[in-house]
Amino acid sequence: MDARNITPRGGDSRPDFLVIGAARSATTALCDSLAQHPDVFMCVPKEPHFFAMQGRRPDFRGPGDEAMINSRTVFRPDDYLSLFDGCADSHVAGEGSVSSLYYGRAAQRIRSHVPRARLICILRDPSERAWSAFQYMRSRCYEPLDDCREALRDEPRRIRENWHHIWHYREMGFYHRQLSVYFELFDREQILVLMFDDFRQDHDEVLARCFRHLGVNHTYQAVNRPSGVVSGEPKRRRLGKLLARQNPIKDIMRPLVPRSLRQAVWRRIARANLRKKPIPADVRAELAAGYRTDILRLQELLDRDLSSWLE
Repeated sequence: MDARNITPRGGDSRPDFLVIGAARSATTALCDSLAQHPDVFMCVPKEPHFFAMQGRRPDFRGPGDEAMINSRTVFRPDDYLSLFDGCADSHVAGEGSVSSLYYGRAAQRIRSHVPRARLICILRDPSERAWSAFQYMRSRCYEPLDDCREALRDEPRRIRENWHHIWHYREMGFYHRQLSVYFELFDREQILVLMFDDFRQDHDEVLARCFRHLGVNHTYQAVNRPSGVVSGEPKRRRLGKLLARQNPIKDIMRPLVPRSLRQAVWRRIARANLRKKPIPADVRAELAAGYRTDILRLQELLDRDLSSWLE
């Protein structure tokens, strides 16, 4: 894809590409890897959530939702466009809001605002994705339940009471339902669908596919291989809360330490404080059974064998 075919920069700044999801599928690591390319600009914050939340400040009401998403969402158009002001005309600019995949209204708004944007989606076995989301919220000490089974049973109530999408452990895994909207609204060649396992196993090749999709030099190799946002059961919950939430120590460090270094330090400490647990066999079996029809439809949509997700 020639870079000239991408929405041009200049004047009214807006994104040329969007990493639309899925949540807990290495989107942060992917965005961090893309940002290392000299011709790629990734906005800060990585997830402005504009297309899903445009027009009003969200009012999600789950534990930690105010700090995790409500206060961080960029919902005014002018504020959103200003995120890309620092991008040079020669670069392609993007962002990575996973809410864009989950909320159907986001696809319609992307079509309206940036109809020529390149879209990148990375998918993970939905059962593993659900477990990772549960473990992520446990690692941040927001998930009140120790047992994933109980959390899955409680999910309908959480959705009714307007807990934000990261709490929708099961619902966020119905990829065909979500992606089919994009395939209806955009040309197929605008959409690049990647797989989490491929990204983990062959990082450089998957990045090269992304760079080709964006119309930049695909031979560039990222210097660092970001680890993304880890999840697991915290060994020390008090330390977990300190790392996951705003506190005076972070306030002191913010003006003194570069953002990238701060994030690297917090992630290193957080990883050491986590105990990784595999998904329980009965939980995986229950989730896979519920996803079966959606996975089979997704296979047809993508023309890719996803039978391993059904095992």
